[in-house]
Amino acid sequence: MREERLAQAFVEFSDTLVRDYDVVEFLSRLCRRSVEVLEVTAAGALLTDGASRLQVVAASTEQVTVLETLQIQRQEGPCVDAYRSGRRVAVPDLRRVGRRWPVFTPRALGAGMSGVCAFPMRLRADRIGALNVFQAAPGSFDQATVLAGQALADVATIAILQARAVEDAARLAGQLQHALESRVVVEQAKGSSANGLGSTRRWRSTGCGATDANTACTWPRWPARWWTGPSRSTSRRATSEVSSLPSAARLEISGLPETCRTPQTRRP
Repeated sequence: MREERLAQAFVEFSDTLVRDYDVVEFLSRLCRRSVEVLEVTAAGALLTDGASRLQVVAASTEQVTVLETLQIQRQEGPCVDAYRSGRRVAVPDLRRVGRRWPVFTPRALGAGMSGVCAFPMRLRADRIGALNVFQAAPGSFDQATVLAGQALADVATIAILQARAVEDAARLAGQLQHALESRVVVEQAKGSSANGLGSTRRWRSTGCGATDANTACTWPRWPARWWTGPSRSTSRRATSEVSSLPSAARLEISGLPETCRTPQTRRP
């Protein structure tokens, strides 16, 4: 019977590998399935946030939510220890742990929990949280329960890490796209400057210091020394200024800031 419930849980959780899902709802289902598959009294899950701080994400009962929150606040308890060490923490009888968890233990016993087992949620060196299961009666967790509990925690870990990897990839793709678009605008500004100020004589007369069209391609960088703002805005302004240059008959630049005519003198 347990094997069937475990197989059903794996099939259910496999959907997270190919579909979008809500992490809180997913971990809530994990806690419910853990209670059913492992035949325990209650379960809770802690997960790290972006700053690697543990947060209570889901629990099968309100009592467990309180106990998990207490562990985070006091930085003690089986779930916290399992996350820190990356190893399973099993306590068959909380009455026999002594002063190991001076705050958590009496609160757990007062809530009717006598045994606890915490499974780390980790993939190799990456630790992202822990799955905690409680039982009302004291007693050892059998080998089948331990293996099934760690398997559930491992499946949840893979699903969450994959979701985070997808989010990171999407964010990186957006940053790269923005950088490429900015680069296109800069190259357009270079092309406009080269086409608009063709001759060596004209380049010398602008005060920009360029003596040929190749050197002129660095001209759009000059306004950026005085114009603040995003590179795309600066490049567009440079392109606009170059496009407004007069015909070949005139040798002065009109429409450019005075500082661009004499770049040797910077504004304070």
